[in-house]
Amino acid sequence: MIRVNGELLDPNMFEEAFARIKSEAEAITQSSGRERDQEFSQAAEDEVINSVLIAQEAAKNPSEPSEEEIA
Repeated sequence: MIRVNGELLDPNMFEEAFARIKSEAEAITQSSGRERDQEFSQAAEDEVINSVLIAQEAAKNPSEPSEEEIA
């Protein structure tokens, strides 16, 4: 199991991200991507960890951005 800043991540998050990333790649290339499973696994892990880090940061700073920050 992976922890991000003490938060234990659900393994299903990685499985879902892996399946989506692999499916998207297979749709683009029209082939099975078994030889690229390690690459897809790493991409899924990176995506999940980055999402959790963003959510953790947003929870620390719940204020709305100013108009200047949006523009």
